[in-house]
Amino acid sequence: RKWASSIGLTNSTSPGRWITNFPLTVLILFFLQTLQKPILPPFNLLIRSATPQDIRVTEDFINCPFLRDLKKLQFRTDNEDSVQILLKQFFEFYSKFNFHENGISLIEGRAVLKPDYSAMWITNPLEPPLNVSKNLSHEELEKFKFEAKNAAWMMETSESKKSDGDWGLMTLLRARRKIVKAESFFKPRIVDVQDLFSVTEESKEDDVEYKSPFIKNAVKQIHKETQRKISKLRKTS
Repeated sequence: RKWASSIGLTNSTSPGRWITNFPLTVLILFFLQTLQKPILPPFNLLIRSATPQDIRVTEDFINCPFLRDLKKLQFRTDNEDSVQILLKQFFEFYSKFNFHENGISLIEGRAVLKPDYSAMWITNPLEPPLNVSKNLSHEELEKFKFEAKNAAWMMETSESKKSDGDWGLMTLLRARRKIVKAESFFKPRIVDVQDLFSVTEESKEDDVEYKSPFIKNAVKQIHKETQRKISKLRKTS
């Protein structure tokens, strides 16, 4: 969360089309479930292992029958990777994850086929039909993948420079290094609609060379009609 906040992936002051802390937490849990040597079990193992004493129902009637006594859980991990190695693997994992086709399910503990065209699909572990990351835009998802790749590269580089005292997360939270930032490739989050249609001084219609007079006239008509609609919207708002 600190890493995501420090590079502007999250925005704690207001909700929007960016990733939030809860989906970030789910991404961590899912990563720990899908390792070659898993550190966490899938949620459905907790459900199947539940006893009658573990039955719980929330105030809004959500069923939560999870095993509470983890000593009875038939799951053990033999993963001995350090936190630093796991952190780097986390960034590498999501920089390559196929969000276009796959969704994330803590219940199954594996990638599942996305049921819709949301940028990121994360199944709500308590209410499976819901997507807890539905607000995330495609542009913000690309930023997340870009920054994950950036972070993995920074950690890889720092491993050969341990003499400077940096390691793991401290490498990422230290003063910004001279590396490529996502802002170099993505526009600001808020865009004035007028900018999408207005002709600027640097790009006037007359500066465009058209090979076909028909195309030139068609473009002019589209521009005039768009300007007319914008003027109408201003008057009614």
